[in-house]
Amino acid sequence: MGEAASRAPSEADLHPYRDLKDREADRDGLFIAETLLVTAALLTIPGVARSVLCSSRMAERVVEMVAASGDPSVPVFVLPLEEMERVAGFHVHRGVLAAGDRGALATHQSQAMAAQRDLPGMRLALDGITNIDNVGMLFRCAAAFGVRSVLLSQGCHDPLWRKSLRVSIGHALRIPWERADSLAQRLRQLRECEGWTILGTSLNPAAEPIESAIPPVRGILVVGHESAGVSPEVAAECDRLVRIRMAPGVDSLNVATAAAVCLHRLSPLTQPT
Repeated sequence: MGEAASRAPSEADLHPYRDLKDREADRDGLFIAETLLVTAALLTIPGVARSVLCSSRMAERVVEMVAASGDPSVPVFVLPLEEMERVAGFHVHRGVLAAGDRGALATHQSQAMAAQRDLPGMRLALDGITNIDNVGMLFRCAAAFGVRSVLLSQGCHDPLWRKSLRVSIGHALRIPWERADSLAQRLRQLRECEGWTILGTSLNPAAEPIESAIPPVRGILVVGHESAGVSPEVAAECDRLVRIRMAPGVDSLNVATAAAVCLHRLSPLTQPT
């Protein structure tokens, strides 16, 4: 166990945490984790966490967590909750924030993706998912069904946005992901060069019912924009289109719910043994 300790922060220490609602998109190469659970996920990746800011009430738990983590030298700054909220610019009802380094996380995730490149299983591709909560929930669904990695199109919302990361309960840190310059081209490359089978979700009645789909050994499930669905250029790269049969008069499900239904059918974790 390490020698983590807490102290009052300087003005420089507080810089990453100031006015989070206004400055989240431009934070000097850092991202912000919120809640004890997400901070714990961050601390499992050595070299990514830069600091933790917590309320006085949470200080003992946070110091113990940092000391027991794989990164015990991360500094812990403590403020009264009211002052912490003035710094952040919103109600920090869980009393814990942490700053992580985007570049260090990207390096870690790139290495993780390379290590699992030849392994069987499912991957998830997000085509134009713009809702913060949906991005977070999709990572949570991916974790639940053993998805190895996630691909994002250029139009997808940032998985490291504070609220999205919170909704994912930290799984956007645990599951490696990459953003493709062209999702259609990246899927074509994965299919033609690495042998992945691409399954796109669709509302088209002609698509294959998901309960009839044979889970591929190496498969990628593509889910699309909340209103428009999978884009035509990405759908053209799919080996098959699949759909979820629903009651008459119901046209669709939330994209994260739909992904969960499909992944439950396709995941090796849920196949009969």
